[in-house]
Amino acid sequence: MGQHDDNGIIIGDKYKIDADSLNVTLFVKMVREDKTHYWYPKAYFCTAKNALDYMVDKEINGTGFADLQTICQKIEELYKLIQGLPDSILPKLKVE
Repeated sequence: MGQHDDNGIIIGDKYKIDADSLNVTLFVKMVREDKTHYWYPKAYFCTAKNALDYMVDKEINGTGFADLQTICQKIEELYKLIQGLPDSILPKLKVE
């Protein structure tokens, strides 16, 4: 959790956040037919908090609201991912 790569911070196994002088970008991992992966820019935000909020909303909505237990498990999983991020993430992702 919270691993760095050359261009951002990897969150879990399918998200990455990176920032430049204008935006904080949330990327999702995509897989090509040949099984190689690449990072696709899913959405752009003003703050890292907004990017994380969006990620949580997408994951919760992705449960299809099957039942309360599924939603609670997904929320707990996401909190663990976010809490596992290094404390240095917010200054690094701050847009100037």
